[in-house]
Amino acid sequence: MTFLRPLATKKTKAEKLRAGSTSRLLAAAALAGLGTMAIELSAVRLIAPWFGTSQAVWTSAIGAVLVALCAGYLVGGRWAHADAPEKRLSVCLWAAAAWAVLLPKIAPWIAALLVPEGASLEQVASALPLTSLACSLVLFFPPALLLATSGPLVVELIARGTSCPAGSAGGKVLACSTVGSLLGTFGTTYFAIPSLGVQGTLWVTAGLICLGAVFSSRAGAQHQAAGLVLGALLSGWIQPDAEPFELIAIGESPYQQVRVTELEDGWRALEVNEHRGSFQSLWAPEPGLLGPGYYYDYFSLPPAWSGASEDWDALVLGLGAGTAWRVLEGALPLGVELGATGVELDPLVIELAREHMGLPQSSEGRRVISGWDARVALGPLRQEGSRWDHVVVDVYANQVEIPAHLATVEFFTAAQGVLKPGGWLQVNVGALGVDDPLVLAMGATLADVFGGPTLALEVPFSRNVVLCQRHQAPVLTPSDPGFADVGLELRALVQRAQVPGTWTLLDSGDGQVLTDLDAPMESLQRASLARLGGEL
Repeated sequence: MTFLRPLATKKTKAEKLRAGSTSRLLAAAALAGLGTMAIELSAVRLIAPWFGTSQAVWTSAIGAVLVALCAGYLVGGRWAHADAPEKRLSVCLWAAAAWAVLLPKIAPWIAALLVPEGASLEQVASALPLTSLACSLVLFFPPALLLATSGPLVVELIARGTSCPAGSAGGKVLACSTVGSLLGTFGTTYFAIPSLGVQGTLWVTAGLICLGAVFSSRAGAQHQAAGLVLGALLSGWIQPDAEPFELIAIGESPYQQVRVTELEDGWRALEVNEHRGSFQSLWAPEPGLLGPGYYYDYFSLPPAWSGASEDWDALVLGLGAGTAWRVLEGALPLGVELGATGVELDPLVIELAREHMGLPQSSEGRRVISGWDARVALGPLRQEGSRWDHVVVDVYANQVEIPAHLATVEFFTAAQGVLKPGGWLQVNVGALGVDDPLVLAMGATLADVFGGPTLALEVPFSRNVVLCQRHQAPVLTPSDPGFADVGLELRALVQRAQVPGTWTLLDSGDGQVLTDLDAPMESLQRASLARLGGEL
């Protein structure tokens, strides 16, 4: 018996067209997913100069996008049953691309309306949940909604064009959209923003969404008209805005926007996401004390209190542009050599500080550990046997927030482990007074770790408190005779620290001892800001 192999049938022209149309529609769905995630991840970076990048701001941005996705799915589902859904899909994608182009221009205007120029950092923070949510809804709800309509519309178009079951079509669309979202997530964070900045990222995103619009429909005249409109939007803004005359350098890292600005008298400031006159680091033409109102000067006291005579080894966690190094270098007693190590999370901060703020290259006596979290770095440093006379903790995730994992018993125990006997630990805390809730909690935590009271020193003319502890030795207090036994240059600083009401000793029972499993830093920050609001 002879069996005949059935002849392979060739796809008809109509079948090939349907297959090509399906591929283009799935590509459009993938590009819409990419655009959604790129806009969402760029969102917080775009409004960070006004609101910061705290968890509350991320929550507002993510919440606004989720609400938009919900609304967009419903709208897309309704439009899927209308005539010519492919035209609606194309219009939505073109409109989303246009909005992405507009975002870098309208964001400052919207943020300025919600955060008046005269508002203090504390006032901004107290209203942060509402203002950041309002800003996110105005800026990011429209493009996310427009992009979300693509899912139901693409499912309907594939089902109509191929007689494919709705479940099968929906699965393909969801898979392609998720792949696009993954590409948008990793591409935006690790490639686009560091290389192109936020504005460049949004423009590239707009271009990719436009490509999805072209894939979604064959309406040539519509594409030409939309392309002309988008080109007109870009043509007026292809040149970057003129920056203020004091701006020296600006860059985008995976963590933040970093700027170096020129201040009065030749001073320079390094700013990260700031927009309200605050700064992360300062550079003065000459090393040494900066003057009243600067907490960095308090880092110069431990060498004098310890009677340093030859070398003073200091580890700065949260190095920034190296302000603490320069203050120590200029204020150390005569003949004392500074051995300095610094840990900084953001490599771009180090790069700009070396170019514009005098931060030295790593060499003997100066070691910069770039790209490391402060807590993570302590493990290898301890393993290699390094020990210091002085550890400075000056770490902030945003303008006023200390990361919870850098304020706990476990973290301070690790920091204590790299101190020499008699070595000092100092922590900069953004707070109002020595009885601030955040100061009480962190002072109690330090006291629990070191086994003795924590000295809290309020910095006059600022919103900072410096906490001091000592390994295997008691801390000096302003009432001790040795407290004022410092050089002439530090005498005024010590006298300010001795003013009644500006210092206190904190025991482990004076506040909540923070641990990795229980460190309510955000509620402590809110309590601190609420207390400030009551005094204004």
